[in-house]
Amino acid sequence: MQGPVELTMLSTAVFLGGAVSGFSGFAFSAAAGAILLHVFEPIAAIPLMMFCSIASQAMSLVKVYRFIRWREVAPLLIGGMAGAAVAVPFMASIHPPVPHRFRRLSRELRALHADATFADPAAAAACGR
Repeated sequence: MQGPVELTMLSTAVFLGGAVSGFSGFAFSAAAGAILLHVFEPIAAIPLMMFCSIASQAMSLVKVYRFIRWREVAPLLIGGMAGAAVAVPFMASIHPPVPHRFRRLSRELRALHADATFADPAAAAACGR
């Protein structure tokens, strides 16, 4: 059994995640995860966030189902399914260091861009430096 502090944090995280998701239509996991991942291990928090997010989206779908224009949505659904069919096997086959290399390259390119921008005296003056 969880202690009272953990249950309070769980309730708060789920409530805030639900409130954010209710107003925006998405981002349950971002709001709830910010709290849950500080209290629970990821192995417990992530399935809970996934379940609550899917439940929230399913409840929203029930409310808007009759307003969906399927002929207009069909190309988006087909494109999403085609993209997922390509992306899932690709992501499963990637060796873990590969995404880190792209992230590192992206960081280095941003740093080079910032250095080039602030090396220009006019750009530095415009930024207040």
